Amino acid sequence: MKVKIDVPDMYFMGDHKIPFKFTLKQSKEVANFVLSAIRLRTQKGKQINGRLFARYSQGYKKYKQKHGRNSKVDLTFTGAMLGSMAIRRAQLVNEGGRFGGFKVEIGPSAAQMPTYKGKGTRPPNNYIAYLLHYGTADMPPRPFLGIPKSGKVSKDVAIIMREMLKVQWEKANKKRKVIKN
Repeated sequence: MKVKIDVPDMYFMGDHKIPFKFTLKQSKEVANFVLSAIRLRTQKGKQINGRLFARYSQGYKKYKQKHGRNSKVDLTFTGAMLGSMAIRRAQLVNEGGRFGGFKVEIGPSAAQMPTYKGKGTRPPNNYIAYLLHYGTADMPPRPFLGIPKSGKVSKDVAIIMREMLKVQWEKANKKRKVIKN
């Protein structure tokens, strides 16, 4: 999954219009928040848009129960796929010489994992995530990799970024006061 977060080059803080300089470290902090939000939402059985995932088939429900798992649709039979999700890449974006935000790639690992019973291997987590997200001819899609353009997570990302800016602005003002005195 790739996410691009646009950041304006100027922000209003009270009556002041100030430049916003975002760091790679800050972009990774925002990405970690997004990653946590995806995990929590998925474990609650919800898609990107907040709707519940499509139900599991009767056969898969029975398979899960046979192996001591609940039948809740949360995409976590073993937890390996969601547990392997991490920030795969983060980069600042410059567009036409000006700071244009940052791009973050979040997703499960491509590592081969042992099967549930430990015999052989199962497909890599990123392949399982792809099938779950987009579905197959026999399985409905359960979109979970991403954040909505609007809603609580998007608002929370905006709040986090604004708080980062506020701290940055306060530090800059402290430096100015020190220089004046």
